[in-house]
Amino acid sequence: MHNKIIKKLCSLVLICSLGLSACSKKDKDKEESVANSKADIYSKIVLISDKNDININDNIKDYEKEIKKYKEENKDIKFDIENIIIDSNTIGKENFNKIINDNKIKSVIFVDNKYDVKEIARSIKEKRRDILTISSGIEDKEEVLSKTFDLNFNVSYDNYFKNGVQTIKSYGIDRFIYLSSDSNNDGSIKKAIEENCKKIELPFEDIKIDTANDKVDMQANLVYKINYLLDKYSNNIAIYPSDSNMNEVLLSMVTNEKFFIAGFSNYNITKEAVDLYGIRNLSIHTNSYNILNAKISNFYKDNETNSKVYARPTSNEYCLVRYPSELSIAMSTKQKPLRVAYNREYLEEVANVRSNLSLAIDRVNDKYKNNYIIKFDNIVY
Repeated sequence: MHNKIIKKLCSLVLICSLGLSACSKKDKDKEESVANSKADIYSKIVLISDKNDININDNIKDYEKEIKKYKEENKDIKFDIENIIIDSNTIGKENFNKIINDNKIKSVIFVDNKYDVKEIARSIKEKRRDILTISSGIEDKEEVLSKTFDLNFNVSYDNYFKNGVQTIKSYGIDRFIYLSSDSNNDGSIKKAIEENCKKIELPFEDIKIDTANDKVDMQANLVYKINYLLDKYSNNIAIYPSDSNMNEVLLSMVTNEKFFIAGFSNYNITKEAVDLYGIRNLSIHTNSYNILNAKISNFYKDNETNSKVYARPTSNEYCLVRYPSELSIAMSTKQKPLRVAYNREYLEEVANVRSNLSLAIDRVNDKYKNNYIIKFDNIVY
C-alpha cells in the first residue's frame, strides 16, 4: 500500500496542464475524447454562485486564473467561463436575458448555492432546452434535484473517515487521538471516527483542547498536550484536529516528532501547508493542487516525514467548481448529448484525464440516473 501511494503522488508531477495529460498509449483515445482540440465548437459556461459563499467564490477566481493562464499558452482554446454572483433567489432580468439570448452559452452551473435556485434553473430550461443545467454541492431531496437539473453532483464525506481509519492503521498506528474543540461541536464526525476505530480494534481517545482563549495560549496548550501524548504513547499515534485552528501546530510539529496526522476538519491543507513550509513556487501552477501536493510530498521526504500526513488531495470547494466546469466544457465544445453523462466511465474520464482530479463518480442510487456523488482518492503524503 505504501508503494502504491508513493507512486500515486509521484505521478502527480507529470500532470501540468488542463486536460492535456497523457498516461499511456492505451489511454490515448480516452484522452482525445475529452481533451481540448482544434475541432471543438466555441462555447461559454456560466457559473452561478452565492455572494455570501466566500470559499466558493475564491475557488472560482482561482479556477478563472488557471483558465486565463492556460488560454494564454494555448491560443486555439474555444471556450470561456463567466461567473454570475447572486444575493437572492433570482439572477435579475439582465443576467437572465444574457443567458437566454446568447446562443454560445451552452451550460449553466449552480455552485453550492444557499439560495433556492431551482426556479432560476426551471426558467432557463423553459426558454433554452439546449442549455445543460448542473447543480454542484446543492442539497435537496434527490427527486427534486433529478427533476430540476440535468445533472447533480455532491461531494462524499463518508469515505474520508471510513476508509481513512483503515488506511491510518495500516501505517503501524496503535492509537487514534481525537482533539476536541470548544468551537467545533460536530459530534457526528467524532462518532463516525470512533465507530470505525472500534470496527478495526484501534483504540480511540478523545482529548479536549480549550480553544476559547487567544490563539497563542491555545497553541501553547496544544503543544504541551501533544508532547504529553508522545511521552505517554510514543509517536505511533494518529492525531486528528477537530478545529482548523490546530492545523498549524500539528503541521509544524510533525516534521520533528514523526507522529501521524489523521486528517483535518477542513479536509484539504494543500495551500496551507505550502505557505507554512515556504515551498510554494510562484513561477508555475500556483493553483494546481497536483503540483503543490507533489511539492509537499517531496518536502516531507526530504525531512524524513513521508507517509505521516493523511488528507484530501484537493478542497471540496475547488472540486465543486472545477469538475462540473470541465465536464461542461468537454460536453459542449464536442457537442455531446446529455446521455453521455449517464455513463460513469465518461464522467471519470473527465475527472481523471481532463480535470486532473483523482475521483470516483458514483450514482447516489439507481433510481435517479442523473444524481451523482463524488468520491476522492485521499492521499498520505
